[in-house]
Amino acid sequence: MILQSLVDYYNALVVRDEVPKPGWTNVNVSFAINIDEEGELINIIPLKRTVNTGKKTVEQPTVMEVPEQIKRTSGIEANFLCDNSTYIFGIDKKSKGNRAEQCFEDSRNLHQKVLQNLGSPIATAIKLFFSRWNPQTAISNKSLEPYLADILSGVNLVFIFNGKFAQQYEEIREACNNYRSIKSNTTTMQCLVTGKRLPI
Repeated sequence: MILQSLVDYYNALVVRDEVPKPGWTNVNVSFAINIDEEGELINIIPLKRTVNTGKKTVEQPTVMEVPEQIKRTSGIEANFLCDNSTYIFGIDKKSKGNRAEQCFEDSRNLHQKVLQNLGSPIATAIKLFFSRWNPQTAISNKSLEPYLADILSGVNLVFIFNGKFAQQYEEIREACNNYRSIKSNTTTMQCLVTGKRLPI
């Protein structure tokens, strides 16, 4: 009974947008990658805010709802729509050999797979970005240059298109949710808490 009450409470919080929906999470995001309809990088938009903490003034990233992120250890596995420069741009300051480019390739494959059936301007722009971006020339990109040190420090980046964050477009959210449900365990059983048949 207590567990059912907690589930009901969580669902009420979801309806009020006070907690992320299943498959989504809140993370710190430092920069937005502003792209056009052809997937070309227009500019980088800083998302850090100046905050007073006691006697100090510090810059803090913006907390944003993004698709649930993978807990990585040493393997290569990309996150959808929100990740660091190693996966989004194929560059970082610590990878050896061509690991950064392998990370970018994994990210490219993930985004192409999740968005493959979408032809909307935002989906097309993201797919074009990943098909046209060249990690080998990324370091010298003029749009990255003013923020390069910070970008390479491992901060999170998201996409923005026509003034709206990619993860806020309804068709993108739906594609993400569909991909997550397909990828998750397809074996179902009746949940002892909710009574619904759900993936184990």
